[in-house]
Amino acid sequence: MSNEFGKGLYPVEENISYSVKDVGISRNMFFRHLGRFEQEDAAGRIVYFSGLLDVWAGVSVAKICEMMKEDLAVYEAREKANVILRENNEREVAAKELMAKYRLRCKMTLGIYSLFAKAPESYTAPIIEVKEVPFSVVYVWGPNAVFTGIRELIEKGLLKLEKMMEDGKEIDVLFPTEALIAKAMVS
Repeated sequence: MSNEFGKGLYPVEENISYSVKDVGISRNMFFRHLGRFEQEDAAGRIVYFSGLLDVWAGVSVAKICEMMKEDLAVYEAREKANVILRENNEREVAAKELMAKYRLRCKMTLGIYSLFAKAPESYTAPIIEVKEVPFSVVYVWGPNAVFTGIRELIEKGLLKLEKMMEDGKEIDVLFPTEALIAKAMVS
């Protein structure tokens, strides 16, 4: 089987009667269809690449690992941004409180206070871009949860695991089955 899609991606040889375009691929397409979050996350990751390619594709385990690393990096960046946003909000509140006290003191002293005290500087928080993070069990239970889901899907016959050769090395490739896609089609 040739690797015509790029590193870590392989065409599915099994005939899947559903068209990728008709299914509407998303990372959360299996939500509440497989019974366990681990299985839903794993299945969503595997078929996600089919959506990018517009054809059913198998994915190497290494590619799934890369995807999880990227997700964790985005999640960590979002967590850092949230800390900065909280700090900025606290600074804005403190600056507004200082300004309110300054104005009150100026009113109480008929403006004389402003001759002796400098007005506090206002604080405007910089705008921080926060990237949306799709829900994943990786953030809650770690990467092993995805591998647990993969193992369970293989045991149920919803995924096929095949050994392939890539760059002279034997790798594991996960292929979606028609049974898996049918689970997502049930509403």
